[in-house]
Amino acid sequence: MGKATRKTDKTPKKRTPKPKAIRGMDKFLTRLATGASVTGAARGTGVSRATLYALRLQDEEFRARWDEAVEKGTDVLEDLALKRARTSDVLIIFLLKARRPERYKDRVEITDRKLVECEPRFTK
Repeated sequence: MGKATRKTDKTPKKRTPKPKAIRGMDKFLTRLATGASVTGAARGTGVSRATLYALRLQDEEFRARWDEAVEKGTDVLEDLALKRARTSDVLIIFLLKARRPERYKDRVEITDRKLVECEPRFTK
């Protein structure tokens, strides 16, 4: 028998560049901090969502900046919701549920706990 040969993969592996090397990162994070979605924030930066998510997975600093931008954006959206809640009962309900879930969350109360047996209805 001959020697066993080992195959080596010579296909170059794709490397996702570091966030600092990609133009548009600051623009993306700024837009994210205004309450934009990831797709909306990425639009116009020249960076795809897939690349952004890959960067988020591999770069801890970028992930932390992303999370901070999302928090800021959520604050912006919450302030807007509070302003609009003055004219919207439904929005007020959602805000109360979010802020005081122990008091305003949807509740389901089970009052009767009977075990009901069902007969199978399959026939041969």
